[in-house]
Amino acid sequence: MQNNVVALPPASGGPVDARAIEDAVRDWVTNPAFLALVAAFGGPRADRDLTRYLEDLERFSELWDFRDGKERNLSRPAEVPSTTERQILSAARVLGLRNVFERPGADWYHHCLILGGMVRACVIRPAWAAELARGGVRFGDVTALGGFRKLGGDEPVLARAAGLGQVSDELHAMDAGLRLAFKVADEPLVNGEYNPADPNSSWAVHRFRADDLPLSVVAAPSTQPHIRRANTADSYQWWARNVVELTPGHRVLLITSSIYVPFQHADAVRMLAAVYGCAVETVGVPAAWTVDGVPSQRFTAANYLQEMRSAIRSMRLLTESVRQA
Repeated sequence: MQNNVVALPPASGGPVDARAIEDAVRDWVTNPAFLALVAAFGGPRADRDLTRYLEDLERFSELWDFRDGKERNLSRPAEVPSTTERQILSAARVLGLRNVFERPGADWYHHCLILGGMVRACVIRPAWAAELARGGVRFGDVTALGGFRKLGGDEPVLARAAGLGQVSDELHAMDAGLRLAFKVADEPLVNGEYNPADPNSSWAVHRFRADDLPLSVVAAPSTQPHIRRANTADSYQWWARNVVELTPGHRVLLITSSIYVPFQHADAVRMLAAVYGCAVETVGVPAAWTVDGVPSQRFTAANYLQEMRSAIRSMRLLTESVRQA
């Protein structure tokens, strides 16, 4: 633990250390700031059995689910008391969701993987990857994850303000955002299978280059297409199987927003490090950092509760996975 921040589950390359991962997960869910927050909402006490405690936490954290199955920008507003709000924000920093893991620890990565999301993320995250590259961090290749999700809410307005043009879905917003960030004028080489009647089973890969750096944008199919679109874990798995050749010792840098770092890192350890033996590091774009045309985003206390729930679920799945390996 550095500066009172709980360390993320380790994935330094080679076979994963199941005991170290369990210890990291236990440290996260039994951190005093987290325990106090759970208690403030009437949640369960920490159980000596980690599996049972994670299951209890996941059931309890339904209180923190404000999405109701909707996209994050369309979730219902939620108010919390000011005293609890301060407690949430403090715990969010200790747990690594708030402006903590921002800078990579190395200057060379075989792969940079940019996580997709709302249209703001399709601009900010590729731009941060390009900023890191200009600052001396080198990548063997860069891939941005998108999807066939239609833009909604204020996303079309933000896309035009950011210079992405008339994009209609996340895949093309991420394509435009990546080309804008790395100053690529050429159109991509496109490969894929898209069925408008079954977008959850569709896939696409857009490839282009920035000088000698290979760039790609990927939309992965869902592993449960009749139920939902592809989630983060599906995208990791499909990228690893179809876009790159991961080998033990490869270093992968994931770029997302700070609030999503714990849950998306846990999924990456489960789907990438544990399967391929690669090293995984996850950073979040600094909250104060932005680009022209894209206002910075302020996350509410309710947003942090929502993503603590996401982290709980991902850490439960990670723990189960390494125990079964």
